[in-house]
Amino acid sequence: MTNNLANYFNQRSNTYDQSEFHRKFADLFVEYSQIKSDQKVLEIATGTGLVALEVAKIVGDRGEVIGVDISAGMLNQARAKINNLGLKNLKLILGDGEKIDFPENSFDRILCCSSLHYLTNINQALKHWFKLLNYNGLISVSGFSSKAFNLEMIMRNILQEYNLSLSYFNEVTANPEKCYQLLENAGFQEIKIKTEQLGSYMSLAESEKMWDLMSNNPLNQDFKKLSLTEEQNARKKYNQEIKKLLTPEGIWNDTTTFFLLGRKI
Repeated sequence: MTNNLANYFNQRSNTYDQSEFHRKFADLFVEYSQIKSDQKVLEIATGTGLVALEVAKIVGDRGEVIGVDISAGMLNQARAKINNLGLKNLKLILGDGEKIDFPENSFDRILCCSSLHYLTNINQALKHWFKLLNYNGLISVSGFSSKAFNLEMIMRNILQEYNLSLSYFNEVTANPEKCYQLLENAGFQEIKIKTEQLGSYMSLAESEKMWDLMSNNPLNQDFKKLSLTEEQNARKKYNQEIKKLLTPEGIWNDTTTFFLLGRKI
């Protein structure tokens, strides 16, 4: 899975920053993460550096940011931006954030923005990151509600007709109670959860393209099990279903998001 995931994001690296949603999400995540000057920060799944670059500016020259990602392509994009800005306090590491090796009590903040669902063992990863945090340090992560991504729910229902399944990546953070339990089980205290609706209307063409995005996601291998005829029929049904949701504003794409903070005490 790790190699497939890396290849998937390598392919997306050149266009990832074109998404206004990604940029706005990163800015909001930084705002909620309570970053302060002089801190040492670890970001898991740093991608093209949308979060890490802003954090590096906040912590300043006496602070340090380390960004970890499995995609060389995404890190190349981040590295180019670092060089353009002349930042000296931001280091990038190609590697698996679930297994990243640092001494215990190394960081004031650990961040993971909208990437929990890509981890192979979320509970184990959170416990590992807990050890890497300094006492009184904060973890900041985000996840999505069970109501989020309603277009993907349509795909999920269609695949079920073929006895196949679509990865339900928002299940682990489906509601505030599950979010709280995730951090509590890893040892965090003073847990805070902020809910935001980041959804927007999409055009019919954009909504139709969601099929391609999901079918190429390495988490959704069951798409590959469809025969050509089955895939064509399934896609046709998806297009028919989303047209029923079309309004003068477009098709609503719910993106109910949870921002989670937990403290190591």
